[in-house]
Amino acid sequence: MRQMMDPMFDTKLLPEFGTEFEPAVNLYESDGAYTLECAVPGYSKDDIKVDARADRVTIAGSYSHEKSNRRNHYHRMEIRQGSFVRTVVLPQEIDTERIAAKLENGLLTIRLRPTKAIESKSVPVTG
Repeated sequence: MRQMMDPMFDTKLLPEFGTEFEPAVNLYESDGAYTLECAVPGYSKDDIKVDARADRVTIAGSYSHEKSNRRNHYHRMEIRQGSFVRTVVLPQEIDTERIAAKLENGLLTIRLRPTKAIESKSVPVTG
């Protein structure tokens, strides 16, 4: 089955992955702050730009292999590269003066503090 399917996904027939894509993200809350994780393997801190405004964070990146790789005859090209822009809407507004971003081992971690405390409420279960 795989031999029959692989030709359908030949990189010569598909758009090149060197164009825009959206990296995977995780967003979670802990200790009164939000943490946004973004998978950006192969990118350096100089390749990435983070902008925050109100309840949104925009992550942009630009990266490409050296031109010499273009001469290679790829049989499969699945590692995504190139530029991307990803905007994530947060559950509430954040304090743009209290943001920290760190890139380590291909994972960009952005710590965001909300302008108001994150409140939880216990909801009784009926039934």
